[in-house]
Amino acid sequence: MTVQTKTPGRSRRWAAASAVIAGIFLIALVTGARTANAAVTTESLTGKNRYATARLFCGAYADDRGGAPSEAILVTGEAFPDALAANALAGLKDCPIIITAKGKLSGATASLLKDDWQGAVQKVTYVGGGFDAAVKKALLEECGVRE
Repeated sequence: MTVQTKTPGRSRRWAAASAVIAGIFLIALVTGARTANAAVTTESLTGKNRYATARLFCGAYADDRGGAPSEAILVTGEAFPDALAANALAGLKDCPIIITAKGKLSGATASLLKDDWQGAVQKVTYVGGGFDAAVKKALLEECGVRE
């Protein structure tokens, strides 16, 4: 569908926009037809707080990939923009994003690294602020993780 106006520049923009919208609609139809018969399952992962929930998601990540990762990205769980910004890096490195409290290593995160993943994570990349010497020391001493 093209909307005609008296201004030629606008007409071209509307034509281009409507072509993009039509293309997106067509892709949605084709994709929907392919997945209409696919079985979809959902799973709810809920912890007692955001750190416990993140621990559950990281466990599901490891299960999906056949084991604990050797690298992870650490962000504070108190500022979502840090995790949002780290998302592209995590995708590029194919590693999970783990969260901790600002200024300390949360109990759920320490348990994830020490107990669940049993020291498999050997490298952590910090994204955002809030990682003082106490957090880095706890990662090194408690969990055996290097920077």
